[in-house]
Formats: sequence, structure tokens, C-alpha cells
Amino acid sequence: MQEAAKGDLAQRQEAIKTLVEPLKQQLDSYRKQLQQSEAAQSSTLGEVKKQLELLSQQSQSLANETQQFRMVLGLHTYFGKGLFLQDNHFSIKLPRWSVFTGVGIPKPLDNFYLGAGVDLVPGLKLVTGAHFYKYTKYTFRNDQLLDKVNTYKLAGPFVSLNIDPPSFLKAIGLFK
Repeated sequence: MQEAAKGDLAQRQEAIKTLVEPLKQQLDSYRKQLQQSEAAQSSTLGEVKKQLELLSQQSQSLANETQQFRMVLGLHTYFGKGLFLQDNHFSIKLPRWSVFTGVGIPKPLDNFYLGAGVDLVPGLKLVTGAHFYKYTKYTFRNDQLLDKVNTYKLAGPFVSLNIDPPSFLKAIGLFK
């Protein structure tokens, strides 16, 4: 009877082993796929991190470059006649000179421009002048603010080439 029980136990163990073996193989396969997926995810996240760092650097670089460019809203005041379009031909009298005043955008009270301009052709003018900026001077004594004075200082000269699109396109014959 013991031998029959041993044989029966061996058969049961073999049957259990036969049932468990496919599960073990599937579990091993799942573990390998999971490890591969984790490695791929880690690699992808590393690439995303690199791309985000690069994007951050490029954004900072663009912000720095944008700081160098300024938009100016200006007004030209003309004296006398000069270049003008008559019957689709240029009639040149005297050079058309103007006085230019402008303010910086987006902070108009922090920057202003004074200068003179000349029309090279209708719609295209060359302007040169001086750029002034707002300067705040503080006076301290014994770590106490005594005085705060806002003044304007010369930042330096500027040169600009202004294009008036409708006039320029009309002058070169694209529009009538």
C-alpha cells in the first residue's frame, strides 16, 4: 500500500508539475517582456529629458536674443515736398526730409528716440538719431534712501531703415 501511495504521490506531483510548467514559462516570458518594456521606457524617458533640456536651453537663448530687438512706435513730420509718385513716374523735387520721434514698445516711457529721416524712394526711408533711456538715480546715506530721481540718459545712436508696405509696393509696381 505504501508503494501504491508513493506511485500515486509521484503521479500527482508529475500532474502538478505538468500543470505548473506552462504557467512558469508564461511567467518567465512575462518577466522578460516587462524588463524589456522597463528598459525601453527608461531609455525613452531619458530621451524626453534630453529633449526637454534642449528645448529649455533654446527657449532661454531665444529669450536672450529677443531682448536685443526692440519695436519702436514713431511719428515722422515732413517739411515741404520731396519724392512723390505722379502718373506712375517719380518726380524728384528736393529730398524729402522728416523729423522722427518715437517710443519703445512695450514700455514707452522707458525708451524714446529722436532723429531725422530721408525718403530714399517712396515707401522706403532711412532714419538716424539718438536713443534715450530712463535712468533712476538713488541716493543713500547710512543705508537709508534719501532721494530717487528719474532722468533720461543717452544710450547711443541708432540707424533704421523704415518700409511703408503700401507705398513701397505701389512704387515698385506691384499695386496700382
